[in-house]
Amino acid sequence: MTWVQSSTARLIDLRPPLATKIDDLCRNAAAAAPGRTGELARIRARLVLGVGHETLPTDLSSAELAAMAVVEQFIIDVHGLDDATFAALSDHYTPAEQMGLLFHLALLDGFTRLQIVAGDPTPDHGDR
Repeated sequence: MTWVQSSTARLIDLRPPLATKIDDLCRNAAAAAPGRTGELARIRARLVLGVGHETLPTDLSSAELAAMAVVEQFIIDVHGLDDATFAALSDHYTPAEQMGLLFHLALLDGFTRLQIVAGDPTPDHGDR
C-alpha cells in the first residue's frame, strides 16, 4: 500500500482475506484524485489528525488549495462541508474527480483513525 503506513498495514494483514481487497481499494481511490492531489490530501489529513510529520509544499495551485480546504473540513467535521466549499472545488475539479477525492479522504480518515485507535499513531514509513 502506498499511503497506508506499515503499522496500519500490519493491522490489515491480521485479516488476510481483506488485505488484497483493501489494498486495491486504497490504490484505486488514491489514483482517482487528480495529479498530486491524492498525496497532498494524505499529508494534510495526517497533519490535521496530529500524526503527520511531513509538510505541504508551498507551491500549491488554486485547485490544490481548494482541495486542501475540503480535506481539512472533512477531517475536522465532515458535516461542516458546505456549498461554498464545494463550489470552490467545482471550479477546478470535475464531479468524478471530486468524488475520487472524497472517496480517498474517507479511506485516509478511516485508516488513520484505525491506526490511532489501535494505539500506533506512527508517522509514515513508506510502502509495506
